[in-house]
This record gives sequence, structure tokens and C-alpha cells, in this order.
Amino acid sequence: MRSGAVERAVRADLRRLSSQDAKSALAVTALTLARQLDLADTPQAAAVVGRELRITLVALAKLAPATARSGIDELRDRRATRQQAAKQPGQPSTAG
Repeated sequence: MRSGAVERAVRADLRRLSSQDAKSALAVTALTLARQLDLADTPQAAAVVGRELRITLVALAKLAPATARSGIDELRDRRATRQQAAKQPGQPSTAG
């Protein structure tokens, strides 16, 4: 069976979590709810499942470390390190 849009989006969100959190019961519940939402046949069913999925995703987000860093943060740190290394006493800085 092919994944629906909600399930694919939840899988993408789970990839951002630590491997332990991504395998947790909450993560499995989120995937199950996402599949159910993709297959919901009435607006009422979609609303109920969507609400539960939202609550589950919020709980999962609370597991993530508060200091999560992006790739951009890592690149900025590397650049700052290179700039500091380039600043030798008696040499003007060429970084800019």
C-alpha cells in the first residue's frame, strides 16, 4: 500500500528526531494515526484522527532536545572557527 500525504509528512518529521525517539511508541502511534487520517472516509473521522495526531506530534516534539541545531547553525560555527583561525596576532583579518 502506498503512503498518503499525511503519512509521508509524519515520516519526514520523524526523521528529524533522534533514532531512539523515532522508534518510540509515540512515533509508531503518530504513523498509525497518519495512515488513518489519509484513509479517513468522513470529515468527522478526519477531524477526530487529526486532533489525536496533532496531540501525539506535540508530545513527540517535547522529546526533542531544546538545543536542536540546523545545518545552517553548523555552517555558521565552521565559518566562525575559520575566521578565528585566520586572525593571527599581527596579521589583519581578511574574513568578512
